Amino acid sequence: GELPSLQVLSLNGCRRLTGAGIQALAPKTPKLKTLSLKFCPKIEDSGLEALGRHCPLLQTLELANCERLTDEGVKNIARGCPGLQILDLSFCKNITSASVR
Repeated sequence: GELPSLQVLSLNGCRRLTGAGIQALAPKTPKLKTLSLKFCPKIEDSGLEALGRHCPLLQTLELANCERLTDEGVKNIARGCPGLQILDLSFCKNITSASVR
């Protein structure tokens, strides 16, 4: 179903959650401000691309230990979420300094 009023969501440790899952969720949560996806190792850049497209109000995004993410995904979030204030990329081994400039 739709979750048009949802502002805070934590899916920490959902080890089977993928980018496709985030792609399905993002259009249904347009008012999302805080999303925590720590320790979700199967999420990839397609999920961040969907968040950037559908969740422009995002202010806090926690992605620690999301090992499949790359600079491209971070760039999509930066473009689509201009109000982003907190971005946790701890232990995201494929992220380089290029995406945080």
